[in-house]
Amino acid sequence: VMTNPLLISRLSDGIILYVNQRLYDALKLRNTDLVGKPAPDFYAHPEQRKKLKHALQKQGHVYNWELELVRPNGEHFWVMFSASTINYDGEVALIASYVDITELNIAQAQLLQSAKMAALGEMSAGVAHEINTPLATILLSSHNIRQAWKTKNYAELKKNLDLIDEEVNRTSTIIRQMLNFSRNAELDKWVLIDVRKTMEQIILMLKRQFESEGIEIILKLGRQPLYVNGNSTQLQQVFYNLASNAKDAVRDSSKKEIQFRIKRRKAEAIFEIEDSGEGIAPKDLHNIFAPFFTTKPLGKGTGLGLSVSNNIIKKHNGSLECINKGSGNSTLFRASLP
Repeated sequence: VMTNPLLISRLSDGIILYVNQRLYDALKLRNTDLVGKPAPDFYAHPEQRKKLKHALQKQGHVYNWELELVRPNGEHFWVMFSASTINYDGEVALIASYVDITELNIAQAQLLQSAKMAALGEMSAGVAHEINTPLATILLSSHNIRQAWKTKNYAELKKNLDLIDEEVNRTSTIIRQMLNFSRNAELDKWVLIDVRKTMEQIILMLKRQFESEGIEIILKLGRQPLYVNGNSTQLQQVFYNLASNAKDAVRDSSKKEIQFRIKRRKAEAIFEIEDSGEGIAPKDLHNIFAPFFTTKPLGKGTGLGLSVSNNIIKKHNGSLECINKGSGNSTLFRASLP
């Protein structure tokens, strides 16, 4: 007995040829015949159907694709979807089944948001220092302005006013980055994003933490903007997760160094984070992107960072890979985005 929703649709145009009762239940439909209707109507994002069709034409099957679907009543839900091509009544068709993962996605999003807020708590001491420094400069400049006003030294007056402007802008930037980072990523629209600037924003927030732990940061971000289409808050989350993991990896190393690199390769934007830590044990390597898998001590991680990062990069039509140079050597994470 098939317990999951099942659908057969024509590969060329998506017209439904067969469904089981489980699919009617999942779509909350009564007294409606789905046969003959277009399956693409149930995709929240039409381009997902095009990608699915292309993958099936190329390799004949897909396994565990995460898709966002929409019911006729307007409700959105998320599924883990698998499909294969078949011959059905003489036509090339796809047969597909899925598992509803909506509740899991909601739980993961809530846990991720909690982890984000905890990360902000960790950053707060360093950020407080970053804000305290310009405040001290502003206080000193205001004292200098009073003196310059008395002596009518207008050049000194302008110099100190310009300095106050700079420090206010610097403080405003830091606060804005923290507010952006704390946002719920699902609220953001996709726009053109400069990955170089996005990585710089995360480094700005983490810089003080790195310095306090004696970690050297090496930046090779290039001089030119490098644009991708995507969700800025989600990509910030990926950069933060990878940078935070690298920070943990070098904590007990004799050499504490993290390199951040960005480069263009043909039609791809590549960003890399490499640490000088002890590497990942070979037995753990195939599990690192699995949800809730972690090698950190109890209470030191959710095990969702790399899993979520991998899913975000996939949603951006990119790939995330771990290049492990063996136990006792550095680890490199490389994300490629179109």
